[in-house]
Amino acid sequence: MAPSGIAATPEKKLGFEFEPSPWGDFFIEYEPKPLQRSEEWMMTRADKLKEDVHMMFNTSNSTEGMFLLDTIQHLGIDHLFEEQIHNTLSKILENKLTSSASLHEEALRFRLLREHGYWVSPGNV
Repeated sequence: MAPSGIAATPEKKLGFEFEPSPWGDFFIEYEPKPLQRSEEWMMTRADKLKEDVHMMFNTSNSTEGMFLLDTIQHLGIDHLFEEQIHNTLSKILENKLTSSASLHEEALRFRLLREHGYWVSPGNV
């Protein structure tokens, strides 16, 4: 029991008086809506997208494959496409870039091959 004359609320006890939040207790009591789609639908969709990426790997040339591989790595899903990545890296290693290749393409080729353990001389890029 608080002695008389001393406020019982922590705000007053410490000498602070806070304005009430314009949000009220919305975030305290927030409960997200249930998923609109089933887990089965999401797994089917993920499998379809994986097939699409497999198709992209199969139909791409070495330059397109480099950019696709780079994007897959940036997305963090490269573990799902290890065989296609290996095939793409082999294709990149076999095919020299044309003399019209941009500096970006040359640097990307060098980085991807080095990242995956292929020895590439900086002078041969």
